[in-house]
Amino acid sequence: MRWKLANIVVRAAVERWHAIVLEKLGKNPARGMINHVRDDQLRHRIYQPSFRGVQRAIEEKAKEYGVR
Repeated sequence: MRWKLANIVVRAAVERWHAIVLEKLGKNPARGMINHVRDDQLRHRIYQPSFRGVQRAIEEKAKEYGVR
């Protein structure tokens, strides 16, 4: 899934001649998101994605396509 997402993001940037801006993530980016969430299922879904993995995949695809 992360590679599909990276492809979609980078191809959209290439088509529109845009650069991609990514934020610096801390050690545990999901922890800040779930501080005020009380629903157990939603908390679990927030923890599931690997934010750094998705970010790395986007960076690699951007380098492959020559996107800044």
